[in-house]
Amino acid sequence: MTSQRPILLSGLLTLAALASVQAAAPSGKDSQAQPAAAQPAADKPAAAKRHQKAADLPKPAAKAAKPKPKPAKRPTVKVPTPEERRETAAQARATTPSHQPMAGLSLLGALTAERPSGLEVLALVPGSEAESMGMTPGDHLTYLFASPSRTQAHAAERMKTLPAEGRLSAVVVRGLGTQPLSGKPQAFVPAVLRGPDELSTHEMLLKEKRLARAQADADAAVRNAEPQEFKIAAGQSLWIHFPKGIPSSAGPGDVLQGEATTAVCTDQSLDYLSLPPKTVFWAKVLDSHGPAQTNNLRLFFFKMRLPGGSFYPLAGRVVDISGGDGRLVKVTPGGTIVTPNDTGLDSDLKVKLELLQPVTLVEPPSFYSTGVGLWIKTREDGPGFKISHIIPGRSAAAAGLQPGDVIMSIDGAKASTFDFAGAVSALYGKQESGLKLGVVRLAELESAKPKAETIILKRGVTMTSAEGESVPLPPPYAEKRAQ
Repeated sequence: MTSQRPILLSGLLTLAALASVQAAAPSGKDSQAQPAAAQPAADKPAAAKRHQKAADLPKPAAKAAKPKPKPAKRPTVKVPTPEERRETAAQARATTPSHQPMAGLSLLGALTAERPSGLEVLALVPGSEAESMGMTPGDHLTYLFASPSRTQAHAAERMKTLPAEGRLSAVVVRGLGTQPLSGKPQAFVPAVLRGPDELSTHEMLLKEKRLARAQADADAAVRNAEPQEFKIAAGQSLWIHFPKGIPSSAGPGDVLQGEATTAVCTDQSLDYLSLPPKTVFWAKVLDSHGPAQTNNLRLFFFKMRLPGGSFYPLAGRVVDISGGDGRLVKVTPGGTIVTPNDTGLDSDLKVKLELLQPVTLVEPPSFYSTGVGLWIKTREDGPGFKISHIIPGRSAAAAGLQPGDVIMSIDGAKASTFDFAGAVSALYGKQESGLKLGVVRLAELESAKPKAETIILKRGVTMTSAEGESVPLPPPYAEKRAQ
């Protein structure tokens, strides 16, 4: 027994050690948080140490597999989502108030704004052509129809060059890459199935382009047109009056200003006026000396200004005088006005001017007013103006007017409110415009109560049929230039 006691003691110690090891064995998370306290190695027998070391070794099934080394990841670039792009665009617009959205591509249904990277698409109209091309908000337009378009001005110019077939193409920056976009040719819809205002986007662009081209061609034609000239021959005469009269003190070197009381037509057809009434003339006093009992006044006309026209130099002299007391005022064959001593000329007196040299007028077509094919003279036996000439083939002749008929009103105004110059100016006007006259026929003048009838005429036309069809008259300078 004495010899077996150490063996039993050693076995008990081994069992105790195993029991303590099993009681302190780790389970789950507690094994990591609270490790078992190890017994001092010096107090344990060798067998107990061997059993404890074997118990401390991890079991094969509990061994953790070593993780395999993973391959190095490729660098990834985050592509912003549409929501992030819209948020970024909104923040950029908020921080750059100077870049206001503009309708550079409004005809395509896209609202854009200028950015350093190009035109940013801010919004799209649902169902628009921009949306059908594949544009999305946040895209930055760089090319349109194969041409750089980074600004609103560039886009507007590119829109004018829309291809004839109507196919749209563009290049946009989307995210970190570029994206080509292309639209489909628009299907043609017959005109009978559309209203007059239902134009497609392509048709609207083509219409604007053609209108701009037509306007440019018209402007070029006006710039390159030759001056429209009309020549007034030497020897032409007309009556002039001086609104302020001619004072008896007028001396050499003084300049007088007068107005035409009648008009000069381009030819005997009376269709156009070359020198309208109220044309202003300037005359210079060359001499005012004479015998003791008379005053000799010699005038030289040197300049005129057309109403609504230009200034022209001229050379003219006085050949006759009318009005006032004709027994006291005479005109010599040389053009000198002879009046009694210390006697001036009243404003009622008129002098007849004769051109010594031809005058060439250079005026636009709108300057030449047209008539209805009649001429008038002052009526001495009653109110109104008497018709003195009727030109065949014109509106007056087609209406049945005849010389001797009296015009009592012009465009609703009584004839008594016009002087002769004012009446002529009222009869002439814009080509193919209407003229309303109140006319008393010659046969009605002898009745106790002559009745005026209203007649509607047309200026500047040739009547081609009894039904009232008319053709505009050619300009007055056309035949003159061809000669």
